[in-house]
Amino acid sequence: MNLPFEISFSAVFKEIAAYIVSVFLSLPFLGGAQTQSFAPLDAAGLKAQFSMISDAHIEINPAAQGVARFEALREGLLDMSRSAAPNDAVIMAGDNTENGQVLEYMALYNYLRRFGGMDLLIAIGNHETFGLDHNQVYRRALSNFTCPYNLYSRAKTDKAYYYRVIKGYYFIVLGTEDIIDSNTAYLSPEQLAWLDGVLAQATAGGKPAFVVNHQPFLGSHGATRPEEGMGEQNDAVYVIVGKYKNVFYFSGHIHLDMPSYQRTAEGVNLVALPAFGKSGVPGCGVQVEVYPGTVELRGRNFAQGQWLEDFAAGIALE
Repeated sequence: MNLPFEISFSAVFKEIAAYIVSVFLSLPFLGGAQTQSFAPLDAAGLKAQFSMISDAHIEINPAAQGVARFEALREGLLDMSRSAAPNDAVIMAGDNTENGQVLEYMALYNYLRRFGGMDLLIAIGNHETFGLDHNQVYRRALSNFTCPYNLYSRAKTDKAYYYRVIKGYYFIVLGTEDIIDSNTAYLSPEQLAWLDGVLAQATAGGKPAFVVNHQPFLGSHGATRPEEGMGEQNDAVYVIVGKYKNVFYFSGHIHLDMPSYQRTAEGVNLVALPAFGKSGVPGCGVQVEVYPGTVELRGRNFAQGQWLEDFAAGIALE
């Protein structure tokens, strides 16, 4: 049989061996005391809370770098799962794996099941869509992305974009529908119209809506080079989210060490998540707490179980 690509059987065996290593990395840490790790600012008034991370870059690699990312993920998930008030979701904003490979997803979801067990929303990043034959590679990359997510969440997602309603709040996940280059995304006219319609529902009655996309808007959070932004649909998405009140737009991609918050002239709240795996300070993200009238953003190093004192923002809803 002639395949459109070459298979290195030695590389396959190395990947399988490395995956087995990743499984064993988790075994000594099963069980143990389930001590509380952190508490919300106001447990009595809390309506929902969730943990936001990006760029975990889980890689099936027994070398030191690959092991360190597994350790950060393990400790981070344990921290999230031991909140005094249960977390309503964990949200991963893309580049969750290094190469979008099946074994990398297997390792990722192995850890999510062992140490988290929480509701999950996951966005596709540019590292999940690496490849040269764009059409063929994208179909394979999308299948690698959606299949394990559907198994884990019992969802029926067949696209890179979808939404979920949790505790009455909309979580809207955007995702590329093609491989334009190795960094930016492509959002079809159908996805843009879909985003507009879902945001209209999500923000009705003054509720906040949470949009997740791997790439930030070009010009925000220091993203000044074209490859750091979303791509061709950057301005179109910006216009759509700017039409609605109480929108929070979360992104990753630019590998910050610490979270960043900005508010646009139209009132959209932009949150750039730090790189959870590829960072000088691994394990960092943002804990989001929703209250009547406000949304609290609290920076946290989940892997070390410490608040990031330099990042905290309370945003009043309109």
